[in-house]
Amino acid sequence: GRLRGVCSGLQSKCEECERLGRDLADRHCLIMHNHGLLTCASTVAEAWFLMYTLENACKVQVDALASGQELHRPKQSAAEMLSNYGKVKQTPSRSSQLGWQAAIRELDAKDTSYKD
Repeated sequence: GRLRGVCSGLQSKCEECERLGRDLADRHCLIMHNHGLLTCASTVAEAWFLMYTLENACKVQVDALASGQELHRPKQSAAEMLSNYGKVKQTPSRSSQLGWQAAIRELDAKDTSYKD
């Protein structure tokens, strides 16, 4: 599947790729316990946007938990609706394209050495 190109030929690495592929199933994002975040997509822009969004969501959750305030859980219907956000789609989102272009413009304004 999507992770086959990552495998280096070693059996243990290929098994890990297959397991990650099964865990991702029909999603773009995976939060790996004690290993961080993983995003996969059909374009770099989409993978970057998903990682940016997921990382920011995690930061908000950590900040909310650190506040010591009682947290309010969303209604089940809202959680189910939002759970579709990370599902694999046929084409990258417009938001990912615009976000990627903005990130490249910001990077170009700071330092273009990444192009070398």
